[in-house]
Amino acid sequence: MVNGKPVFGFQVFKQMSKDYRTLAVNKLVEDRIVLDEAAKRNALPSKVEVSAKLAEYEERYGGAEAFEQLLQFQGITREEVERQTKLRLAMEKMFGNEATVSSEEVDGYVLSMEKVSASESAKQRVDAEAGIREQKLTEIFAKKLEELKAAAKVRLFF
Repeated sequence: MVNGKPVFGFQVFKQMSKDYRTLAVNKLVEDRIVLDEAAKRNALPSKVEVSAKLAEYEERYGGAEAFEQLLQFQGITREEVERQTKLRLAMEKMFGNEATVSSEEVDGYVLSMEKVSASESAKQRVDAEAGIREQKLTEIFAKKLEELKAAAKVRLFF
């Protein structure tokens, strides 16, 4: 009830249908735009590349079984992770070279982390560079996706 007026289940389902439909359509359009652009640039990742990245994830999370349990816990299917990985790798192939990390950026990151941990190590610098690069890639990918969407010819029929 809102201010003494009921909110009915059919109203909730109607609104959910609209909201999720819009999200699903937008996601499908974005995926198609990215994959079409990757195909134009000969930057589509191979099945081997996708499988290798999935193997990395499995190793990072304690093996295939632990990774599957993590996906199950998060409510994500392996197919969804494969789809996301393919898109991510396509974006990396197209725009990854734009994410350069300077030694000054790594130094600044390591310096800020020294306040948390007293030891500076080579691994800390590698981790810092990877973290900074990942952050830059995320920003670049978001910007490039908006540019690709603006340039795409999208017509929806439903």
